[in-house]
Amino acid sequence: MFRLAIETCHGLTGSRFCQRIAMTVAKTELAEDRTNWAEDRTLMASERTFASWLRTALAAIGVGLGMQVVFDSFEPTGVAKLISSLFMLLAVGLIALGRLRDRAVARSLSAHCLEGRTNWLGDLVSAGLCLGALGAVLVIWLV
Repeated sequence: MFRLAIETCHGLTGSRFCQRIAMTVAKTELAEDRTNWAEDRTLMASERTFASWLRTALAAIGVGLGMQVVFDSFEPTGVAKLISSLFMLLAVGLIALGRLRDRAVARSLSAHCLEGRTNWLGDLVSAGLCLGALGAVLVIWLV
């Protein structure tokens, strides 16, 4: 695009008009580059935020399992199972909220920074963790 602006000057490369056109085109390209970089940073921040939602959900699963193991011998056992189940369900909610927020950010960005991003992988990870947490709830109540 920069070369195209100078070629349209028809031999007037030293004139102020041609220099102004070249500077305008260069500024536009730089602005587009800065916008693209900002979108890339936003996408990476969104991915880090999604990872922190998953990390918090995994911590809730760990707390739920720990509660079940530590308080299983106390009477009534249903209280420990209930508290563990609530932590597991909290984890499922955190995973779902994190995924929804990640998809909302992805929808708001332009197509530039979404090149090569796979949504199905995040969906697969989220679904796997949710199924694991729900399976743990089932095992807690059946065992």
